[in-house]
Amino acid sequence: MANDPGPRSVLGIDLEDYFQAAAYRNVVPALHWPRFDARISLQAERFAAVLSANSSRATFFADAWVAEQHPGVLAGLARRGHEIACLLRRPAGSQAPDVGELAATVLRTRAVIAAATGFMPCGFRLEAPLPRADHVALVDRLAKDGFAYDASARSGFAAGAGPARVTAPLPAVRPWSGGIASAFVASPLRQLPDFAWRRTSTRRGRRPASDYLLIKSWEIDPAQPRITAAPGWSRALHGQGLARVEPRLAAWLAAKPAQSIADRIGLERSRMVHTPQTIGAAEAVETPAARRGPRVPVTLVVPAFNEAPTLAFLARALERFEHDAGAGLQLAYVFVDDASTDATSTILRDLFGARAHCRIVTHPANLGITGATLTGIAAAETEIVAVIDADCSYDPATIARMIPLLAPGVALVTASPYHPQ
Repeated sequence: MANDPGPRSVLGIDLEDYFQAAAYRNVVPALHWPRFDARISLQAERFAAVLSANSSRATFFADAWVAEQHPGVLAGLARRGHEIACLLRRPAGSQAPDVGELAATVLRTRAVIAAATGFMPCGFRLEAPLPRADHVALVDRLAKDGFAYDASARSGFAAGAGPARVTAPLPAVRPWSGGIASAFVASPLRQLPDFAWRRTSTRRGRRPASDYLLIKSWEIDPAQPRITAAPGWSRALHGQGLARVEPRLAAWLAAKPAQSIADRIGLERSRMVHTPQTIGAAEAVETPAARRGPRVPVTLVVPAFNEAPTLAFLARALERFEHDAGAGLQLAYVFVDDASTDATSTILRDLFGARAHCRIVTHPANLGITGATLTGIAAAETEIVAVIDADCSYDPATIARMIPLLAPGVALVTASPYHPQ
């Protein structure tokens, strides 16, 4: 059954926004993802429309971050009958990953997805290959926690037989999977020339691999922003052929409609219905509200001069800072518009004017960064004042680590990119 291509093709879609892509991995750390304009909702709607028009369903893979940020997107896809499964991203750093930590991450991802959709994910996928022994160990551990399949692009093995073990139902997917490990892996929907795509499409169904297509959600979004900090060759490869994806996918599905992986291997949807008892204590998701402790009053001063292009980015960075530090800090804000000549003043008021504990001060004449900073400090009403640039060249999250250093006898703490910590 697992190796039978069946009457329908199989479609897997990684829910991955453009700023999470491999092309930008070296310039956009995960810590900064919340600062960018999210487009996953738009991407999901475009996929849903193409799938609906061609009587198809798919498996959408989501990691914990995407599931936490976009629970409504996952719920909407699940309501349309699509499967939501777990995605485990490439571990940060070069050290060999700990299998126990990887398993805990997958279980936490499952908990977040289940809470968002009402369905317990039964499958998982690794973004990047593990050493074979580690992969087998991870599969064995997740099998004991109820996972039914492993759809990793390079699994290529069966970890065992029988319902108590996870198997790889679609092992040979490498020819059709794009963007798995690096920006150099070609995605057939967008990077094959027309003649090669037509030739490949006509060969569908001759082997199981040709009927399992795995793509990234950002690939259906040709209007996505470009991140100029990435090298030019990386941006070019990332953006190549994006306009081809939607029409090619529609043609691919019209010729042979798709099903989810769960459909292919015969998993009953009723098996995936989530109840509170289906998540163990190890998968509990901590929220800032669950953390306890006294809150420290702090005013954040933000001088701004002609910062109109960066203020939306700043707003998202501050929202994430509030989310992460909200249980420990009682935050107030003073924004100082240092006589900007662009739309800084208007945008500041649009973004922050209606917020509680937020004050906007405008200079009639430009006083420079020192003058704007002193104005902000003078306007603060708390004993502790923190100052950051409007362009987020310093991460606001650093503030939570600096405040405890204000021990008796210490009046000022400053952060420097040249300091080892």
